[in-house]
Amino acid sequence: MIEALRQFVVFGNFNSVSFEDVSKLEKIKNKFSLQINATQDLNSPQININPNNVLKGGVFIGAPMPIVTRPILKNEKERVNVFFGTSRIHIEQLDFEDNTYKDFNSMALEIIYEIQDKLNLKFNRLALNGHFFNTEKESVNSALKKLIHSSDNFDLQSDEWRFRIVNKEENEKLKCRLNKIIDYNRGKFISSKNVEEDGLIISYDFNTQPGIEKIFTKEDIEFFNSIGSEYREKYLIKE
Repeated sequence: MIEALRQFVVFGNFNSVSFEDVSKLEKIKNKFSLQINATQDLNSPQININPNNVLKGGVFIGAPMPIVTRPILKNEKERVNVFFGTSRIHIEQLDFEDNTYKDFNSMALEIIYEIQDKLNLKFNRLALNGHFFNTEKESVNSALKKLIHSSDNFDLQSDEWRFRIVNKEENEKLKCRLNKIIDYNRGKFISSKNVEEDGLIISYDFNTQPGIEKIFTKEDIEFFNSIGSEYREKYLIKE
C-alpha cells in the first residue's frame, strides 16, 4: 500500500501572514530544508461576476480577478509543502509509503507549533486527511469483505465502484463535533509513476466542525492528532 497524500491542516484568518513573516521561520526552515516560494491561494476566485450584467440566455459577463499569491515552504526532495493560505495552513507530503507517517506527523506538529508561537496565530478548525492507494487485489478484497458483502447486484470483484461513509460525533474533550469521512474508490488510476494501474483509493478526512467560536490550544491539537491518527490507522490495509 502506498500513501499518496497526507495532510495536517489548521484553519483561521491568516490574511495578515506575509512572505516576510514566513521567511522568519528559521527554525523549521533549517531543520526540514524548506525553501520559500509563491503559489496561488486555494480559495482565489477566477472570475468576478456582476449579476447586473447579464447577456441573453442567462450568460454573465465576468471580469478576471487578480490572483492572490500566497507563501509556500517546499522541500522538493522529501516532497513536503507548507502552504499558507488566507484561511488555511496545511502541511502535506506526497507519494510516500505509510511506514513514514510517524515522522511526517511529528514534523507537522512541530511546524504547526512553531507557526502558532512565532506568528501568534489562532486556529479555529483542525483536519487530518490523506489517501492510500492499493493494487494488491487479495488484500483489498479481504479487507473490504469485513465491511460489505457481495450480492446478486454487487460484487467486490467489480472493476469500478465507489462508496462514502460520513459519521458525525460530539467530542466532550474538544467540546465540538467531529466529522469522520472515509471514501472508497475502486477503478483504474494513473499512479505517481505515470502508469495506469487497477486498484483501490481509500481517502480519509478527520476534522472538526466549521463555524464554531472556539480557538484550539496546543493541548487540543495534541489530543485531536492522537484520535485522528487512530482513525487513520483503521484504514491501513496490511498486505
